[in-house]
Amino acid sequence: MSSWNNNLNTERSLVDAFQTSSYITIGDKDKPHEYYVPTIPSHWYLPGVNTNTVAKNPHRSVFKGKHMTGMPGKNGWAGCQPPEVYLEKKHHWVSEGDTYKDRLGYKQSQPEKKNGFQSADFRRRDEFTRVFRTEQYRERLKAEEMSYMKDLSTQQKKGTLPELPPLKEKPPKPYLYDLLDRNDKDYPNKCARDTKNPTLITHGRDFGTMTPSSHQIGWGVDNEPHTKPQFAKIPIVKSSFYSINMAGKVAHKLETMK
Repeated sequence: MSSWNNNLNTERSLVDAFQTSSYITIGDKDKPHEYYVPTIPSHWYLPGVNTNTVAKNPHRSVFKGKHMTGMPGKNGWAGCQPPEVYLEKKHHWVSEGDTYKDRLGYKQSQPEKKNGFQSADFRRRDEFTRVFRTEQYRERLKAEEMSYMKDLSTQQKKGTLPELPPLKEKPPKPYLYDLLDRNDKDYPNKCARDTKNPTLITHGRDFGTMTPSSHQIGWGVDNEPHTKPQFAKIPIVKSSFYSINMAGKVAHKLETMK
């Protein structure tokens, strides 16, 4: 190993450098750097500290003031950005400082009306008939309908349109005012008022195509035919309670069984 480094074991030969780097030094012998030692003026790791300098400058300058800081980039939440992300550290609002502009313009359309809110007020019949928002909704609905029809035609061409079950055709129901029979003047007595509403005078109900949860279990059980079971438990009162009539019936049944 030593033959490779000209038979030297110095730092230059071991590091394989032409010149060794100097150590980091603070100050020089004539003007050493001023350190702050809290309690002991001369410490083992800071030998030769000037006590007079420590008394005059109890703190180092690096411990005073504001250090160099940086502001990392910040992302807003839900599209909102804090003012710190801008260079001016300020968020400029849209139309900030602008004066109010009357879009209706009654003052320009009716210059003969001098007093705004006194006896000679403006004629504002069209104040509540503006359709700005209505037209915006209509435009939005038309755009959505065009997008829907375009997607529908694309699926029809590709054959990816799902097959829907045929709709149930129901005969149109007459309105309540068409159900009144002028020839029949009798009204049901069970109704509090004179009415021909079939919802009140009949038991039939039209619940539509959806089945509520109250109809899924137990609905229509009262209309189902029920038969008496062949084998069933006898009531304990009839089997254990003694009675003359019951004893006579049992004896008569035993006689017939013989």
